[in-house]
Amino acid sequence: MSDKKILSTGVLGKDINVAFAGITLVNLDPDDIRKVIVHVYRWDSGSSTPLPLSAPNPIVLNPNTSVRITANLQNAFFYEIRIIHPGDKDVLVNCYGVSNFPFVNGEGDTVLQHDLVEVKLK
Repeated sequence: MSDKKILSTGVLGKDINVAFAGITLVNLDPDDIRKVIVHVYRWDSGSSTPLPLSAPNPIVLNPNTSVRITANLQNAFFYEIRIIHPGDKDVLVNCYGVSNFPFVNGEGDTVLQHDLVEVKLK
């Protein structure tokens, strides 16, 4: 990941109906595998606490495939999704707040690829 980018949703205030952070990753490249690292942080205390994900990092995206992972937000009021992205234009990421069953995406908790902010961390 030499051209990697670190992307963030920023700290989001969770909608009352949201129970999970949902992250969809897609690799549109027809030939090459891509790897993406995803972190979800709880920000309720004013500092970040990592939350467990439904899949281990790095997330391996085979050619022309998509993956959806989640993190449980039921005890969080403020959260952030941070993605370490390979920097390839054929890898897309969208983030959603998702309710309990029937798993509806929360409108106010949606951050699409073009809304993610690139951050520089040391």
